[in-house]
Amino acid sequence: MHTVCNGRNDCPNGEDEKDCRPLSCPGFLKCRTDGVCVHPHDLSAKHVICKASRDDKTHQGMIACPRGCHCTGNAALCKNIELRFPVEVRIFARTLVYRNVICRMASSCWERLTSTRFLINLEMSRCELRTMDLTHLRGLVYLKIFKITYNNIKTIGKQFFQDMTNLEVIDLRHNSLTIFGDDVFSQTNVIRILRLDHNSIRTIAEYAFARPQQLEVLTLSYNNIGSLGENIQFGNAAFLKEVNISHNPVVHIDHTILIQVFQDLSLLDSAPIRLCCLLESIKKCYPQISQDRSLCLRLIPSVLQRVIFWLLGFVLLFSIFISIAWFVLKQLPEARSLINILSLFLFVSDGLTATYFLTMAIVDIVMSPRFALYEAHWRSILFAKC
Repeated sequence: MHTVCNGRNDCPNGEDEKDCRPLSCPGFLKCRTDGVCVHPHDLSAKHVICKASRDDKTHQGMIACPRGCHCTGNAALCKNIELRFPVEVRIFARTLVYRNVICRMASSCWERLTSTRFLINLEMSRCELRTMDLTHLRGLVYLKIFKITYNNIKTIGKQFFQDMTNLEVIDLRHNSLTIFGDDVFSQTNVIRILRLDHNSIRTIAEYAFARPQQLEVLTLSYNNIGSLGENIQFGNAAFLKEVNISHNPVVHIDHTILIQVFQDLSLLDSAPIRLCCLLESIKKCYPQISQDRSLCLRLIPSVLQRVIFWLLGFVLLFSIFISIAWFVLKQLPEARSLINILSLFLFVSDGLTATYFLTMAIVDIVMSPRFALYEAHWRSILFAKC
């Protein structure tokens, strides 16, 4: 079919060039001189496709390189410039990079991107962007790399990536995202790398990562995530190889996440939470396992210490009951005020000490043998700080 109506007689009697009507070329590029349809993959500086023109004329004739940008082949780089109006980008561009570009109008950077329908790599870094408009990104079905970093994006709308069904890499580091909803990746199931570091994410929706079936790398470091519960679903945890949740105020990680998601990883960074001692199968795990692994499993590491805590707790508790009975039967009738006050302080101090020892012993049992999962939460409560 590539030789039909291409302006050249490929058949013996020229049947391939008879009854040729003007072609509409949906999804293809069209030569200006002879109307031949050309797939964008066939355009290159060394391969002449159109009959009556060179590739250079074909390329330049479509849309020139934006002012202030540098274009090489199918890539356009715009760096350290100011955009006052939406720019025209070559419709055959595969890579479009904006770095340190100031967009004076909200649409200056986004508008007319739909004309680059064959775009594969889109990067906008340090452009002071605050919003991402879905209407300007519709039709980018070939896009594979989406990198919007060092901006001020606060929200991502539902089904924002719905037309980008071939996306493999999404990089949204260094923005101001706070919530990651369920419908963000509802149509993108081939994502391999998702980077969300250095945002302000507090909450991850239950099905935020349920749609991607081939997710391999997930980074969420330096956010405000407080909990990773069992309700968070992953499309196919078997593909997941690298996870970074370091430097988050996480106070709770459900055991289900630990077993079903983290167990088969090749790299995990959960600093400062010490999960590595519970996941010894991971080759690269941070923070690394300390020499005393028992501190990761139990709040009270040694058997002797646990016996002492239980013994002291019960002894003090029993002594309180004896002291109260003695005080009521002997001291109270004599009404010695100073002795009564001292006895009261003694009862209170013994009661607090007994409460401390017994509470530590009980918490040790409840959190065993996965103390590392609860350590952050335990250290955050007032009782542990005291």
